[in-house]
Amino acid sequence: MTQAMTLDNFGYLLDQVPLELIHTINNDINQVKRADNEMISGLTRPGSAKHFYLRDSIKPLGDYVLGLANIFNEKYNYLSSQKNLSHDTRFFVDKPWVNFQEASESIPNHSHGGFLSYTLWINLPEKSLFEFIYTNIIGNICTH
Repeated sequence: MTQAMTLDNFGYLLDQVPLELIHTINNDINQVKRADNEMISGLTRPGSAKHFYLRDSIKPLGDYVLGLANIFNEKYNYLSSQKNLSHDTRFFVDKPWVNFQEASESIPNHSHGGFLSYTLWINLPEKSLFEFIYTNIIGNICTH
C-alpha cells in the first residue's frame, strides 16, 4: 500500500537583536536611504518595497548572524546534513540589504539560494500584519 508521508522541515530561531546592533543598523539604514543606491532585484516592480544594500553594519550584522547560524546548527545539526559542504568550504554571510515598505507596498513571495536565510524587522508600525512564509525541504513556498 502506498503511503503519503509529511516530512518535518528544519525549525527556525527567534531572537531579539542586541540594542547596540539595532542602533548600528538604524544608523546605516538612515545613510543608505538618503543615498542614491537603490538595489534592483527580481522583486523590483511598481507596488513593491524598495531595497538598499547596507554598508556600515555589514561586519557586526554578519558576526551576529553567524553566531545564530552556529546555534541553529547545534540545535538541528543542519550543516552536516548538507553534503555539498566540506570542512574547507568557506561559510559566509552575503551582503545584507534593507527593504523600505510603505503601507500600500508589498514584498512578493520569493525564494533565496544559499544554506540559511534570516530576516530582521526594524521600525515597524504598532499594528503590523505578518505572514511567515518559508520554503519546505523540497523548495515549495509554505505559510505558517
